[in-house]
Amino acid sequence: MGMDPAPWRTPTRRFERFDVTDCTVQIQKGGFLGMGKGKDIGGPILDMSDFGMRYAGMERLQIGANLTVVARLVPIGRQMKIPVVVRWCSQDTRYPDRVIVGIEFIGMGEEHLAQIQKLREVMRKATAGS
Repeated sequence: MGMDPAPWRTPTRRFERFDVTDCTVQIQKGGFLGMGKGKDIGGPILDMSDFGMRYAGMERLQIGANLTVVARLVPIGRQMKIPVVVRWCSQDTRYPDRVIVGIEFIGMGEEHLAQIQKLREVMRKATAGS
């Protein structure tokens, strides 16, 4: 008897990932009764593509959750605020105190894509020079 694939699984990857350094994702959680700043449960971005990213977060997130994140793209001096959906969470022995989270961008605009393309170029030059 076959099993149906999980409904939250991302379709086959269509976009090239690239490794990222010196970038973080910020996700605000909570605050008292939804008021106040709350705490940041994001972390360092590990890699990106035109339509998603993988990062090492502070807490496991619910698969399928819709959130808004702020990605700080330090190498290009930019940040982008974008709605996302959580696609997966896992553990990785390289990051024992973190949860590795895969998120897909939703509502991407041309400006977001241009920033990601610029970051990709800067990361390629940085790895080519090392």
